Amino acid sequence: MRDAQDATGGAGTPVDVLSVLTQVDGLLASIADELVPERVAEFRLGPVVATLGAIERRARGARLVLRKAAADTGEWRARGARSPAEHVARQEGITVGQAKAELEASERLAALPAAREAAGRGEISTEQAKVVAEGAAADPTAERRLVRTARQGDLQATRDEARKTIARADERSGERALRIHQRRALKAWVSLDGEGHGVWNIPAESHARVVAALEPYRRQAFRNARDAGERLTDEALMADALDMLARDVLLDARSDTASDTAAETAADASAEPAPVVPTAGRRPSTPAPRNRRAPAQVHVLVDFDALRRGFATGDETCEVHGLGPVPVALAEHLMQDSLLRLIVTGTDVNVISTDRRYVPEAVRRALFARDGGTCVVPGCGATKYLELDHCFTDFAAGGPTEYANLAHVCRRDHILKTRCGWVLRHTTEQGWTFTPPVGSDPDPP
Repeated sequence: MRDAQDATGGAGTPVDVLSVLTQVDGLLASIADELVPERVAEFRLGPVVATLGAIERRARGARLVLRKAAADTGEWRARGARSPAEHVARQEGITVGQAKAELEASERLAALPAAREAAGRGEISTEQAKVVAEGAAADPTAERRLVRTARQGDLQATRDEARKTIARADERSGERALRIHQRRALKAWVSLDGEGHGVWNIPAESHARVVAALEPYRRQAFRNARDAGERLTDEALMADALDMLARDVLLDARSDTASDTAAETAADASAEPAPVVPTAGRRPSTPAPRNRRAPAQVHVLVDFDALRRGFATGDETCEVHGLGPVPVALAEHLMQDSLLRLIVTGTDVNVISTDRRYVPEAVRRALFARDGGTCVVPGCGATKYLELDHCFTDFAAGGPTEYANLAHVCRRDHILKTRCGWVLRHTTEQGWTFTPPVGSDPDPP
């Protein structure tokens, strides 16, 4: 209950929130039959969908704000649930784990007025609100900055800012890193239909090593699929990469065991060789030749001053490509067994220019640092299959190969720009923009 104006314009009249919500629900129910493509004029479809989205954001945001307070009333006991999370899971048709996350976020929002207001008004999505709440729980002084990022950016930008906030808050104490290490786990199981499943939660440095170790195998799996004329999803390629990595590890272990056995039997010259008995119904097989793959590569972008100091401050950067912001201590840990590649900020890459397509290595490193190893097109965020595009003046039109005329663009957006007339621009005020040609569909397939 709160004081507000009633329908007649009077001030200070208590609002019956449940009654108003019931009326809103009834109004939506009364037009349910009209909310089908056949009954909505084509020129109104976009605005109708946008308005429904705004209503949904406000409703979900308000529900998240009230969730914990509703659980504290104890209604879940009267409903026969064993816990508030189980009651929420039944109501919303979600898992108990998701319900617990909602309740935790709602409890955190109670101490974050700016985030609670933005969520309740539908200015940020509930997913953004949860991320803001988690980041602000680590550093309450960052609340308004996180809310501002959520209002202006998408979910990924909000996650990156929250991850940076949490990493900064924990760098000096190391308590969060210890908690993550203590919670490490890996589960694997086989479902009834014979499909294998697995899930892990491990420290960021371990995760980075696993992903980096799989990358050369993923590239090999892609080449194998291409040679076979197959088009596989990236998820399927990663599954094949995991199988290839496991095969190589087992072959290494088998090779080591065979070497140890040979050394033991060689000591006894009188020993008779054991006969080889093939398994019934199967032919002995020889493992396929193995190609030794390149060592794992993890790209870490960190300011030198932060690395020397041991923690980042202000706008300094410390992040792992593909993972986002991480503590400086993690970068130091990865450097212990890694090949270090430095980008010296004193080198003026703006003076390096060529009329050939080949991009000099110094310019490549500077572009990777500037673009963060992702497609620069707003909302894309692709990190794989990137191409260095002559973004302002095309190479065929005499555009130079230089820092100011190059940007990382994914294959899809590169095709849209090169063949479909989309325009990529960059300004100090707006940053990168990607606009379609006049009269075309603004949402490409």
